[in-house]
Amino acid sequence: MNEQRRKIEAIIGYLGIVAISIAACQKLNALRITDLLFFTVIAGCIGWLATRNDRNLMLAVVCVWILSPLLRRMVDWQSGGFRPVTALSVLPLTVTTSLLVPIYQRFDHFPRWLLQPFLLMGVPTAIAGAYGTLHYGPSSIFETGKWLLPFLLPFYLVNSDHFPAETPRLLHRLGLVVGATALYAIFQYAFLPPWDARWLVESEMTTSMGRPERFSVRVWGTMNACGPASIIWAFAILLVYAKKQVQFSDLGVVACCSVALLISRVRASWAIVVVGIGMLLILLGSSLGRKIPLTAIAVALIIPLFIFSPAGDEISDRIETMSDLSSDGSFQTRLSIAETLYEQVWENPFGYGIGFRSSDKVAGASTKVVAIDNGIGELFYSLGLIGSTSWAVGFLTLVAQFYRLLTARYRITHELGALVFILSVVMFSRLIINLSLIGLTGVVFWCLIGLWCSYQTSASRTLAYSGVPA
Repeated sequence: MNEQRRKIEAIIGYLGIVAISIAACQKLNALRITDLLFFTVIAGCIGWLATRNDRNLMLAVVCVWILSPLLRRMVDWQSGGFRPVTALSVLPLTVTTSLLVPIYQRFDHFPRWLLQPFLLMGVPTAIAGAYGTLHYGPSSIFETGKWLLPFLLPFYLVNSDHFPAETPRLLHRLGLVVGATALYAIFQYAFLPPWDARWLVESEMTTSMGRPERFSVRVWGTMNACGPASIIWAFAILLVYAKKQVQFSDLGVVACCSVALLISRVRASWAIVVVGIGMLLILLGSSLGRKIPLTAIAVALIIPLFIFSPAGDEISDRIETMSDLSSDGSFQTRLSIAETLYEQVWENPFGYGIGFRSSDKVAGASTKVVAIDNGIGELFYSLGLIGSTSWAVGFLTLVAQFYRLLTARYRITHELGALVFILSVVMFSRLIINLSLIGLTGVVFWCLIGLWCSYQTSASRTLAYSGVPA
C-alpha cells in the first residue's frame, strides 16, 4: 500500500515537472507547435514506461539524450531557423526525471557505500545550482540539471528489479544505437545534410567544428558537438573490447565508431581508446587476445581512410600538432582560458555558481564567455574551492570503491568492472581538458557505473543471504 502511494506521488511529481518544463519554455519563447508536439509525445511515452517500471526505460532515456539533438536540428530547419533554447533541448532533462518514479518507490534500498560519494558530489552541486539560479536567472536550472540529473541513473539501476539480469541486453542495444550514430556521422561527413549545415552556421560553431562543407566538417553525428560524440564512440569501442563474447554486430559497431572517431578529429578521444585498450590489456590479460580481429578490422578501414579520403591530410595535421604544442591553437587557447579562470577563482573562492553559460557575462569578468575548455577550471569556477574539493573527494572515493570491488573475491562480470574502473580514471584525467561528466557524456558514463554497481549490490545481497560476509 505504501509503495503504491509512493508510485502515485512520483507520477504526479513527474507530470508536474513536464508541465513546469513546458511553461518555462513558453516563458523563454522557446515553444513552437512542432516542439510541443514532439515534447509531449516523447515525454508521455517515457512517463508511461516509468509507471510500468518497464525494462526498456533506461534505454529509452539514454536514446533521448543521444538522438534528440538531431530531431531538434531537423525541426529548426523546417521551422525557419536555429534557436538557442527550444523545448526539444530541454526534453532530455525532463525525461530523465521519469526515473524518479521507480526510484521513489524503493529509495531506501540504495547501498550506503554508494550514497556517500554521491552526497559529496551532489550537495555542493545543488548549492552552486541554487546560487546560479539566483545570480543568472531561471535558465540556470537547465544547466544545473545537466550536472545533477545523470546521478539518477545509478540510483535507478541499483534499485531496479530488471538489473543486473537485463544488463547484457541493454549494453548490446545501446552499442547498436551508438554504432548507428557513428554511421550517420560518416554520412554527415560525406554529404552534410542541410539541417546540419544550417545548424552549424547559425549556432556559430564553425570555428570549432569546421567549415559547413562536405569532407571538411568535424562530425558530431546525431549529437550536438564533436567532443561529446567522440567520447560516446570511444566508449562504444572499449565496451566491445571488454565483452566476453563478441557478436557479429559488434564488428560493425567497432568499424563505424572507429571511422567516425577519426574524422571527428578529437585527439583527446583518440587517447581514450588507446589508453583504454592498454589498461584493459593490463587488467584482463590474455582474454583480450580474442579481440585481435576487431583491431584488424579497424586498421583495415583506417588505412584506406588515410590514403584515399580527404580526411587523411586533416587527421595527419591533427596528429602532427601534438608533437609541437606551441603551434597548437587549441592548446594555447585552453592555456589562456585557464589563466583567466584561475585568477577569477582566487578572487572568489566560494565560486560563481552554475549557469554562467546561460548568462551573457561571467560575474566579475568584462568579456563574454563562449565556453570553458578546462574541466578543473569549470569545477572551481562553478563550485568554488570547497565545493570542488568535496566533488573530487566524492568521485575519487567512488573510484577507490570500484577498485576494491574489482579485486574482491566475489567479483562478478570482471570485464564490465574493469571497463568502469578504466573509464572512471580516464574521465577524471580528462578534467584538464573539459568537464565531460555532465550532460550527454555524463548520462552514458553514469549509466555504465550504475550497471556495474547493480551487479555488485546483487552479489552482496546474495552473499548476505547465504551467510557469507561481503
